[in-house]
Amino acid sequence: MTIVDPAPLADLLGYVGAATPITTAPPVSAPSAVPSEPASPDGQPAGAGRGGAVNSVVNAVWATGGSAATDRDAALDAAFLAASARYWHPVARAADVGAAPVRAELCDVPLVLWRRPASAPGGAAGTVAALVDRCPHRSVPLSGGQVDADGRVRCPYHSWAFDGAGACVDIPQQPGQKIPDLIAARPVRVAEAAGLVWACLADEADEARPRPRFGEIEDLAWPHYVGTVQNWNGQAARQVENFCDIGHFSVLHTDTFGNDEVLAVDPYPVRRTEWTVEADYRYPSVNPVAEPGPDGRRPVGETAFQYRIELPFAVWLGGATGPSTVLFSVCAPTSATTLRLYWMAAFDPAVYGDGPVDGVGLQAVEDRIWAPDKVIVESQRPARVFAADEIHRAFDALGVAYRKALRELGFAG
Repeated sequence: MTIVDPAPLADLLGYVGAATPITTAPPVSAPSAVPSEPASPDGQPAGAGRGGAVNSVVNAVWATGGSAATDRDAALDAAFLAASARYWHPVARAADVGAAPVRAELCDVPLVLWRRPASAPGGAAGTVAALVDRCPHRSVPLSGGQVDADGRVRCPYHSWAFDGAGACVDIPQQPGQKIPDLIAARPVRVAEAAGLVWACLADEADEARPRPRFGEIEDLAWPHYVGTVQNWNGQAARQVENFCDIGHFSVLHTDTFGNDEVLAVDPYPVRRTEWTVEADYRYPSVNPVAEPGPDGRRPVGETAFQYRIELPFAVWLGGATGPSTVLFSVCAPTSATTLRLYWMAAFDPAVYGDGPVDGVGLQAVEDRIWAPDKVIVESQRPARVFAADEIHRAFDALGVAYRKALRELGFAG
């Protein structure tokens, strides 16, 4: 395990493509948004009309568009999706996949999921299957069909049946005839764990790493709650960076846990392992569910945040919902610039008991926290994190290290 000290953050610049060096002190003066230009005889900046200083801001914005930017974005998207496809990502909550086909999307690939019924033969009863959502006969989405008693999904157009391995096992229009092996839907590897259904588009030999495991749920069986799924019009890397951004707590979340009296962020070290980026931070958070006191303020208590980013897009966060708790955030890239966000919270039974988690109350609080984050991430331009020239400060250490890790894994090409 290596340690990245936040002080010499300039060492990371080669990985984040920043136009401005990272420093630990504020700049003496901020550069003008519009480059200075010599004045014309009438006192106006030279070329103040078409193409001059007045338009230089517009020109700078337009420079991010056009064919060159389109080509750049296309190349970034291709690299991002190719890298993402080698990892396991959630595609549904386990509770949302039943006997009826469910449509999902991962890395621009449409999927169909279904749970085999209890009558399914061969020990497959109750297991989840996944295929690319396309019938090879006439390219109709299989998710519009039905699952038969043997656990095969049937196309809604001609009722061709496909098993979980993608093999076509029945063509009603040609009963009794041998079906060639080439008539098949593309299978997708799928697993069910920690309240989610996970999928990997790559073959086992090509996957980058095993599926992230959440031991508190999978091994220790802590009481937990799986939250509602959210669709965001933002890049998965942006969402993870936002989730791990300490500097915005006291600005964006003052109606929940953010403390607007403490905006300064103390230095903190960042740790890197083969598949994680980690940091700990103690924050004087406000109790989001307490009633205000006589002074109109809610009580403050220290929260020990423990961040462990499971590369590329999962985060294990200890302490966020109280001592001896863990919050899991996992976002799946539905495309290069959109995502589905999954989250769950687990509670140590030695502290909180074995009773059921108050999911309604927890959901209400988390919804209030996720909402402004979603607005921010969806507003970021450029949407692609590796298309941006952005300034970084020492308190961005975790985000900078995360970007470095993604670059090393090929997400920027």
